[in-house]
Amino acid sequence: MVHLTFHGGSGVPALRLRVTDFRVTGGVLWDHLEYGMIASYCDGCWKHRRRHYSTVSVSGPCCLVFGTTRDPSLRSELIGLLSFDGPILRARGIAIARYREEHEMWFGLKRPLFWSAMRVVGVEALSAMVNPSHIDSINMAFVDRRRSSSLPSLEPFPSQAAPPGRRPH
Repeated sequence: MVHLTFHGGSGVPALRLRVTDFRVTGGVLWDHLEYGMIASYCDGCWKHRRRHYSTVSVSGPCCLVFGTTRDPSLRSELIGLLSFDGPILRARGIAIARYREEHEMWFGLKRPLFWSAMRVVGVEALSAMVNPSHIDSINMAFVDRRRSSSLPSLEPFPSQAAPPGRRPH
């Protein structure tokens, strides 16, 4: 199980939910079993049931899983703490991606990746969803801190341009 905790501007936990896994599609956190839409990102904050929160933290052993539901292609190493801190996705406190509303995509900050969807899967549900022999693993953020400053932040598209396959507004 993973726990999603919503934090207001003061940082004090305001609400806590338990799920086995959830999906991130653009700026929407959702699950298909219990809650439906959990939260959406808009104008600098996460909105859940008409309330606004600065951060949604995810605790408990989990992995990020990429690819289609029936054929996942990539998963992160085991992570114990994630947070959606405004538009920044952090793993163990390290910023690994930034959400760009204008593109409806996540852009990697430590790795040259961009994506529109992912799943956060608790360790208990991982073996039922992912066959380790058919999926690649990626270390998304946990680079050697001595070398991390030499890794460029990913800024592949000027702010006016759209990612490949998408048209600018």
